[in-house]
Amino acid sequence: MLEATPQAPTAATDLQTDESVLARLLAQVAEVPPAVISFEDLTGVSLDHPELALPYRFRIHTCRFCMFAKANPNSHQHCVRNKMAVNRVAIRRKQGFVGQCHLGLTDLVKPLIFQDTVLGIFYFGSFVLSGTEDLARRRIGSFCRRHGFDAATYLASFERAPRLGPEQLPGLWHRLDLIVDLAKCVVESIGVPVGRYRTRPGAQFSTWNGAMSSLVRNVVAHINRHYADELRVSDLAAVHKCNADYLSRTFKRTVGFGLVEYLHRIRVDHARRLLQTERFAVGEIGFMVGFQDQSHFGKVFRKFVGVTPQAFRAAVQTRDPLPKAFSAFEYSNVRPFNPKFSEGLVDSQRFVM
Repeated sequence: MLEATPQAPTAATDLQTDESVLARLLAQVAEVPPAVISFEDLTGVSLDHPELALPYRFRIHTCRFCMFAKANPNSHQHCVRNKMAVNRVAIRRKQGFVGQCHLGLTDLVKPLIFQDTVLGIFYFGSFVLSGTEDLARRRIGSFCRRHGFDAATYLASFERAPRLGPEQLPGLWHRLDLIVDLAKCVVESIGVPVGRYRTRPGAQFSTWNGAMSSLVRNVVAHINRHYADELRVSDLAAVHKCNADYLSRTFKRTVGFGLVEYLHRIRVDHARRLLQTERFAVGEIGFMVGFQDQSHFGKVFRKFVGVTPQAFRAAVQTRDPLPKAFSAFEYSNVRPFNPKFSEGLVDSQRFVM
């Protein structure tokens, strides 16, 4: 029996494998219409980790009706507010649910939760659920009257939106549950230090990209990927082609503490996760996360966690109470952040909801 000769990958295949694991997973789901999928990052985790990075098409609702509604900047703002409200519900409930937007489209909503932290929310749908058409049309009419939009054009676009019956929802939930479980496995496999993230319901990508300089954002991403390597401020400055003193000042002004402290916090976050397993010795773990000297590892670990690595492992094994661990770097703690939607601090043209 002759084996088939392997064929060289096509350009399309090469393009697909250049994307992150999460992007390729969502691309597989997107190949089966009519439901569309997107992921709303509420912590910045997809900005920090290449395997979670997502292209624009998976960060927003991209169905035809949604894009029609967002083509008008004023109408777009109502879409943003609606999504922020749904985000708050998902953060509070910490479980999946079916929701209908202010213009009548239905979505399956499920948060990505890891170590009790909502990292983001998956939206799967953008269809009209059979039996809700009359309610949707009333919502559209009321919305257009209140805000001065042409109801006829909205209703015409609505009538072209895909329809699904209630009997199809279990199959969609099955696919969405699988996606969330796989995404959680990716998060765990790459060692995301969840304790340093804070969940925010707002439009994260636009505010971060506007508030954090590209230099600081690139340095943060570099440290997150190479924390186990020997890193010095001078080396980071050379990689990013800037002066070391300037980098230190800019980083501290933006983040709130220095580069070395940020690096130590990242290493300690990873060490805490590894210490909860019994596979590696304490000295090995210190070396694995980037500390060349065990004494230095113990000193830094105790500074941030409150106990030595040995005591932390013993407490985990015996379930003794531990000091509250330091939160290493929360995006909402960066001084220029915390945009206030109603005070004109966010450029409405940069929202990507």
